[in-house]
Amino acid sequence: MKRITIIAALCFLAGNELVGQWQKKFVAGGFAGYEHNIFLSPGTLLRDGDQLTRQDLLTSGFYEGVSFKGDFENKFKEGRWKFGFATSIANFHTNPDADRFTLSLKSSYRKRYAKGKYFEIAPEFSRRSQQGINESDGVLRTTFSYTKFYLPLHLDYYLGNKTWFKTETAYTFKAYDQNDLGEKVSYHSAKTGLNFSKKWDKNEAINKLTFSGGIEYRYYTDLELEDEDDEDIEEEDEEDDFVARPNNPIAFIAEERQWFFYTMGLDYNVKNDRTNFDYTLGLYFVGRGDSEKRFGYRELSPALSMRYSKKKLSVTASLKYGMRKFSTLTVGDNDQLLTYNYLRGSVRFNVALPKNKAWYIKGNLVNRTANNNNINSLAFRGYLNNSIETGISIRF
Repeated sequence: MKRITIIAALCFLAGNELVGQWQKKFVAGGFAGYEHNIFLSPGTLLRDGDQLTRQDLLTSGFYEGVSFKGDFENKFKEGRWKFGFATSIANFHTNPDADRFTLSLKSSYRKRYAKGKYFEIAPEFSRRSQQGINESDGVLRTTFSYTKFYLPLHLDYYLGNKTWFKTETAYTFKAYDQNDLGEKVSYHSAKTGLNFSKKWDKNEAINKLTFSGGIEYRYYTDLELEDEDDEDIEEEDEEDDFVARPNNPIAFIAEERQWFFYTMGLDYNVKNDRTNFDYTLGLYFVGRGDSEKRFGYRELSPALSMRYSKKKLSVTASLKYGMRKFSTLTVGDNDQLLTYNYLRGSVRFNVALPKNKAWYIKGNLVNRTANNNNINSLAFRGYLNNSIETGISIRF
């Protein structure tokens, strides 16, 4: 709690001192909720001949927390600057290992450099701190804690008649904290994508059709960290396999991976100001290939999202169903290709209160089913995660 208080105070003071002439908005809030299966574990496991119960495997609990965020904007001729930050901390009553801290910093510089042509660069930094291993990942065994840097470059073109063509080229670095096996996973990524959208009016509603696509290359490094005093190097030739890292005297490169992602998406949005209702139908495809030719897959996901707002009430809801099939990874006695089916849903109610206050309640659901019935391992299994949260925020 002290950590978020100090960060919030510093950000607030820096904002007033450095961007006093900018448009500013701050939001502070408190919240409480319950999360089921925080670490995404399967519901059954057989270990040493004994079947573990859900109480032994799943970590769930009530939590409460606070959040604080700020946004700054400075508009000028042909462009604008934006800067924002957000931080939150959640404390779990009976499971302190699940305590969560998040911090994000975002900035954006956008400028029109010619008629209908725009340039934007928008770096982002984020940090998440939470103990535990992501049990749903059977390949990388990553922690929930990570540090991430994201640097996108946008070139947008207005083609006239409510039509846009947008491009993005981005670099990402993401480093997960060390896991319980002494491993630390990180990756560098290069991504490029495009977006084409068209709006038109029909039956008192604004219709919008958007097509998007992209490719991404990721280079993963899995470092095995060891204390220098405990390492016994028998052959001098092995020294080339070790590299020095700050605070980690010896880091052995245990494994390297190269993954490739291909994405396509189609969205159809209808917004009716008269009924205060809008909805979006989406269809998304994700493909992954890897240098080992072991963990590639294809996933197709239809989706629906809706929003309704009237006076002081707004309601948003979304539903997405994903069907993922691996290309070569097999499970079971019959060597069937591994398949996942994902059901993701969310709903949120927001009510405006007097004096710039607001109350909300929201729920989230992720249910993954798998055709892997091997209960002797946690890897490549299904899981159920859901949560409910309510809170109050104040804007100033």
